[in-house]
Amino acid sequence: MGFCFVSVSIFFYILQEAASIIKEQFENLPGGGIWHCLVGRNFGCFVDHQEEHFIYFYVGQIGICIFKTV
Repeated sequence: MGFCFVSVSIFFYILQEAASIIKEQFENLPGGGIWHCLVGRNFGCFVDHQEEHFIYFYVGQIGICIFKTV
């Protein structure tokens, strides 16, 4: 049981770190601004965002949603 908990904890930590790194990279682009990043499995999204500042895609079973707010 302990191994399963550790495995799940590591998986979620990796997703959280990935979202943090992606957000930081987008905020360092020319034009900067406030970016948000969601990384996970089995989710949909509907967000208000700036025109041409929304990306939503899957890599395998992992969904990635990146958007810039006003």
